[in-house]
Amino acid sequence: MQTAALAAGVSSTVIYAGFSFAVLSVPCFLMGLTIPIAAEAAQRQLRAARSKAVAEFFAMNTLGAVVGTVLCGFLLMPILGQAASLAVAASGNLLAGAIILVFLSRLPTAGSEVPSTPAPPEKPRRKRIFHEAVVLAFVLGALSLGYEKYLFRILALAYTPLPWIFSFVLCMFLLFWSAGVYLSGKMEVSTTAALALTGLSIALTPMILSFQRATSYPFPIWGGGLVHFLPALGFGVLFGTT
Repeated sequence: MQTAALAAGVSSTVIYAGFSFAVLSVPCFLMGLTIPIAAEAAQRQLRAARSKAVAEFFAMNTLGAVVGTVLCGFLLMPILGQAASLAVAASGNLLAGAIILVFLSRLPTAGSEVPSTPAPPEKPRRKRIFHEAVVLAFVLGALSLGYEKYLFRILALAYTPLPWIFSFVLCMFLLFWSAGVYLSGKMEVSTTAALALTGLSIALTPMILSFQRATSYPFPIWGGGLVHFLPALGFGVLFGTT
C-alpha cells in the first residue's frame, strides 16, 4: 500500500500520518474512555462525593502511567524487544478487564442496589461556569501537550538524542503533572496565580536552555535538568483545579 501510494504521488508524510492514525485511533479511543467511566463509577456507584476525589483519581492514574513508562522504556523494550513488550501490554489490559468482571459478579443484583440520587437541575449560572471550565480544560490540554512536544525536542538537543531520553521526558512530564493534580486536591489554589506561575516557568525554559548552551555544561538531566518540568507541575495544578 505504501508503494502504491508513493507511485501515485502521495507524500510520504501523508502516508505515515494516515497509517499511524489508522493503527492508533481505536486503542487510544478506548483508553480515553476508561478513565472518565472509572471516575463516574467512583462518584456515583462507590459514593465518592468529594469533588477533590476526581483530582486524586486522575493523579493516581497518571502516576500509574509514570510506572508504565519506566517499565516499558527502561526494562521491557531493551530486554524483551518491541513485539514481546506489546504482548505484555495487551496481557495487562486483558488481566485488568478480567479483574473488573470478577468484581462486577460480586456486586449486588439490580433489585437490591441502592438507587442513585437524581442530580439537581442545572442553573443557568452553573451551566455557564461549566462551559467556561470545559473551554479552559481544552486550552490547558492543548498547551500542556504542546509544551511536552517542545520538551522532547529541546532535551534531545541539550543532551544526547537517545531512546531513553524520550522515555525520561515522558516519565518526568507525567510525574510532575500527576503531582500537580494531587496538590490541587489537597490545597486551595488560585487559578490566576497558578496560570501566572505556569506561564512564567514556560517563559524561563528557553532562557535556561540558552544558558546551558552558552556555558557548554548542561545540567545533569536527573538533577538541574528537572527544572524544565516545572510547567508540567503547573499544568497539573490547573487541570485538577478546573
